[in-house]
Amino acid sequence: MEIPPHPKSSGILKTFFIVIALILFGILIGVLAARFLPMYDNSALPTPTPSITPIPTVEITPLLTPTPSMDETVNWKTYTNSSLGFQIKYPNILKLSETDSPGETGYSYDIHLTEGQNTLLNFGGISKNYSEGRGGVFTDTQGYIENKGNYYCKSINAENLINKSKVTKITNPNGVEMLVIIGGNTEPNPAGETSCAEPGTGNIGVLINLKENGRYSGMGILYRKEGASNTLTEKDFNQILSTFKFTEPTATIKRVCPTTEWVDCMPSPDMIKPLCDTAFLTWAKANCPGFKGAAL
Repeated sequence: MEIPPHPKSSGILKTFFIVIALILFGILIGVLAARFLPMYDNSALPTPTPSITPIPTVEITPLLTPTPSMDETVNWKTYTNSSLGFQIKYPNILKLSETDSPGETGYSYDIHLTEGQNTLLNFGGISKNYSEGRGGVFTDTQGYIENKGNYYCKSINAENLINKSKVTKITNPNGVEMLVIIGGNTEPNPAGETSCAEPGTGNIGVLINLKENGRYSGMGILYRKEGASNTLTEKDFNQILSTFKFTEPTATIKRVCPTTEWVDCMPSPDMIKPLCDTAFLTWAKANCPGFKGAAL
């Protein structure tokens, strides 16, 4: 008796052949693709350009360098007194003259700044033993002293109190200390004398203590404000003071010829007579026309 085929075995076999066919078909597709399609080339792709973010520029404004103030005295004349040990500058329009003169005893010096015949500014002082047969003036001074808050100007055998409301102590750019005195209403006494403590109405006075120079210890400066205001302003005067500076004194004193043929050299126990100094008499005879010598 013939046994008929089992239907389940026939289905499995059919499925097997279908799978084999799909595998072969996939292999065939892969071979054909590899043969006829080009290889994928990465180099054909564009290279991306990196993005650079720019750094912002910061604009720096430089600090302004201050312009130095112009020195208005830079082209002024310069005067140096090696005997007294100081230096100043003064306007070119002014003329300067100087004297160093013997008194009856001692010496005085006087420096003038003038325009034409007008004296606008005086610098002066006296030695410690100075005396003269004339009225005193502001520049008859040996400097000043300070005591218990008060200022005194040193003059001939006297220390004169300076009015507190009229005096100011200053220090100029060169480190020089000065007393600036504003003139009040004080008039000269009947003898025509004034004091180194009072420069007079409308004037400004300055007192300075000098370095040791062997003869003079101080200086008075008298600014004749009312007569000088058009040519030498108060601003000019202050600038002159600002240029004042000390130098090293040489103690060389300028000699001045006597005004008479003979000088009185009669001995006196109370008086020193510098004109009777042997060295001065020798110099005067050699350099002063008409001078004959000492009268004994």
